[in-house]
Amino acid sequence: MAREYLYLTSSAVLGSYVLWTAAETYFRWSHDSHLTSSHAHARPILAALLVLPGLILYNKAWNLFQMKARNCGEAPVYPHTDPIFGSDWVRASLARQREHGLLEWWQTVFDKLGNTWWVKTPTAWVLMTSEPENLKAVLASSFEDFPITGPRKEAVLPILGPDAIFTANGEVWHGARAMMRPTFVRNQIADLNCFERHVGDLIGRIPKDGGTVDLQALLYMMTMDSATDFM
Repeated sequence: MAREYLYLTSSAVLGSYVLWTAAETYFRWSHDSHLTSSHAHARPILAALLVLPGLILYNKAWNLFQMKARNCGEAPVYPHTDPIFGSDWVRASLARQREHGLLEWWQTVFDKLGNTWWVKTPTAWVLMTSEPENLKAVLASSFEDFPITGPRKEAVLPILGPDAIFTANGEVWHGARAMMRPTFVRNQIADLNCFERHVGDLIGRIPKDGGTVDLQALLYMMTMDSATDFM
């Protein structure tokens, strides 16, 4: 039997038991039939404890059905020491963040597990991907299936504002994408004279005395200059 049917059947059995116990308990209480035996007290408690496993099994079945319907393969899972709440992932991420090495650590995990893998967080399972075709689908070809919400939007909203290509949806997104499209036209990217001019401006701003310079700010300005030049 396929796993999705096994999960679905198991969740149905647990759900039926929970509903039957809830109905029976309600009937007893509504008719002033007090629960006297320890067995009678144990059944509602057991049913309550089975609610979460039943929901987890149903969620697994649903995800597998959706994967099969979309012809998706299974992705590996991050090797958790806490697969229930994902606290190990949170602790490791915060530690790498404090050391300013979060992205480098993610890259080591990608090198080990591949371009796409699952990780558990305290609130949900998260799919991490660096697969070019996945990014193309999320950002362009299947954008309507992946609206920008939640952490994906909140992370860049203070920087880009609500109407940027990485924070907007619907017609606003289409307008922002149309504005950005000329930047990536092939003959624009191959315009070396344009880049030579802006690189020259960058080099001209570097001190000639051999002192320390913040290249991040200069590279940011060069990127903005070249991008707006294309537009």
